Amino acid sequence: MRDSLLPAKNSKSHLCNIKRPSDNLIADRKSKKVLTMKFMILRQFHPGKLHEGYSHFCKMTPQQDAEDRGGRTQIGRWHDLARGRGVIICESDSAEALANWALN
Repeated sequence: MRDSLLPAKNSKSHLCNIKRPSDNLIADRKSKKVLTMKFMILRQFHPGKLHEGYSHFCKMTPQQDAEDRGGRTQIGRWHDLARGRGVIICESDSAEALANWALN
């Protein structure tokens, strides 16, 4: 699989760009050790969905937010509230699991 930038819309009214790693970054083939990768996800609400999106996320408890993350570790998250966009920096050992979370 070669590097690619895939735009995708998810059901939470975001537009996510997910950088998928090359095959050789996923595992060290000799030791079978899985590597942890860092990802930067850019997100933006669809036009006209800003208030609906904020309403959905403002109602989440810290526990629900942690459950929503799934198997990824969040390093940081920053928001541009006026424009309805933001960035999430996280790490995961599975690009597939991260994509499933971002597109749920």
